[in-house]
Amino acid sequence: VIEPNVVVTNRHVARTFAERGPSGFGFLTGFDRRTPILVDIDFLEEVDNVAQREFAIKRVLYISRDDEADIAFLELGSAAIHS
Repeated sequence: VIEPNVVVTNRHVARTFAERGPSGFGFLTGFDRRTPILVDIDFLEEVDNVAQREFAIKRVLYISRDDEADIAFLELGSAAIHS
């Protein structure tokens, strides 16, 4: 987390669920080729830890190009906290 509601990850991670399009960044589509896939992050995920603190990824803010640092910025959405 680099500021409220913004996380940073690697470009190669973001490309597994998002892409750069003609009008910005967006989520890849699912098997139906129409519906964008849903992505979340769990800040408590560890081996043998059943607690969860998940946040939806609301929007892809930036994915670097191949000739730039391996980085991407994502906007967090609402939280779903489980114990």
